[in-house]
Amino acid sequence: MVNRIHWAKALAAAISNACLPWHCALCAARCRESLCPHCARLLAQQRIDCFLTCERCALPLTLPNASLCADCQQSTPVFSSCTAATVYNPLVGRLVNGLKHHRELFQAPILSDLLYTSLLRRSLASTRDAGIAAPIDLLLPVPLHPQRLRERGFNQALEIAKPLALRLRIPLERFACVRTQSTSSQQGLARAARTANMRGVFRCDQSVQQKCVAIIDDVMTTGSTVDAVAHAVLLAGASSCEVWCVARTAEPGAAPLRIKATRCEHKTAL
Repeated sequence: MVNRIHWAKALAAAISNACLPWHCALCAARCRESLCPHCARLLAQQRIDCFLTCERCALPLTLPNASLCADCQQSTPVFSSCTAATVYNPLVGRLVNGLKHHRELFQAPILSDLLYTSLLRRSLASTRDAGIAAPIDLLLPVPLHPQRLRERGFNQALEIAKPLALRLRIPLERFACVRTQSTSSQQGLARAARTANMRGVFRCDQSVQQKCVAIIDDVMTTGSTVDAVAHAVLLAGASSCEVWCVARTAEPGAAPLRIKATRCEHKTAL
């Protein structure tokens, strides 16, 4: 009997060791969570809701009394709003690049969890301040072109969306939108070039008709990609479309304005 108990404990320990990470995904410190407490605190300091942001596209702002960024004032995106988890920073960049470029698929649930927590905060804030927001009917990850999908082996937006859909109990539409053209890399391109690069790239089927759709992506830079997806979604008959992304980049060289710590903590407390 004692041997059986010992064997059972050993088996349980082996399963635990196999299922739970021994090291922080960022600093490799020994821990039982995906991120060690130190790295989790550093990431929390970059939460998007601790910065003053554009009400439409979530761009971190540099002027204290602004509600919309200059780009949204000049040309309003077709998506209704953007929810991001963090301002893009080296820590979240390491997680995203590990997933996209080094096939570290274990990073996807970590990124998904950051977005899930941000959505919970937004939901609580909406309930407290202005009533419950319209429910989302389906999640739509930004699609890759088939050629890029074959090269990479997976779609990072889909991998982030999978655990999010399960936790939120919202249907995930992985085939409703397709990328019909293979475009050059968006990295390093200015906003106008990105917009031109994405024109007419996506096509969406009728499964989104009369649905409130949330587009899922890893990083939003100028917003040209998600705006092109949103245009295809609305053209196919969706009733509304918003964007959920893990990280939102700030303008190059800009110093985004932080909300005072006490206000931020009160605003986003779970």
